[in-house]
Amino acid sequence: MATLTFEQINERAVAFHAREAARNAPVAVARRAVYQLVSALTDLSESEYHDVLGLLWQEIAAPCRARQRRVHPAARGERG
Repeated sequence: MATLTFEQINERAVAFHAREAARNAPVAVARRAVYQLVSALTDLSESEYHDVLGLLWQEIAAPCRARQRRVHPAARGERG
C-alpha cells in the first residue's frame, strides 16, 4: 500500500492548480473558442456563415476601435 506524505499531497495539489490555471488562462480559452467556432461554422449554410462572420467582425472590431481611441496619440506614432 502506497503512502503519501502531506508534502506529496501538497505538491500534487499545487501542480494540479497550476495546470488548471494554464488551461483556463484567457489565451487558452480564446483558442478553444476559435476551434469551437470553426467547427460550428462548418455546419452552416453559406448565408448563415456570412451572417455569423459579420456578427463576429462587429463584436471584434468595436472593442478594437474603442481601444485604439484610448491609446495616447504619441503611442500610435502621431504627433500632437
